[in-house]
Amino acid sequence: LIPEYVSVTNAAQRARDNVLSTLFAAVASEGTYTSTLTDPGFRGTVFAPTNAAFQKLLTDRGLTVEQLLADKATLNAILKLHVALETDNGGNVFFSNRLNQDQRI
Repeated sequence: LIPEYVSVTNAAQRARDNVLSTLFAAVASEGTYTSTLTDPGFRGTVFAPTNAAFQKLLTDRGLTVEQLLADKATLNAILKLHVALETDNGGNVFFSNRLNQDQRI
């Protein structure tokens, strides 16, 4: 799990070279989540897909990273599934210690 930082983007920047670089590029390329995730007051949960998860998606779809980053609609759909605002769960933030592997929320 990523420890608390000033913002979600700050945490992603710290981890981007090792595990989250594709997520960081996706957020930057897609555009609509950038201001939300850079807001220090952001209240929500980001289920951060790792580079390995993106690589599996790319392999399964026969895409390159460049092709995925150019497809704003697909990026938006992916990010929408991975950014849960506080109000998405009845006003509660999702806590990792309450989630199970492969759990759908």
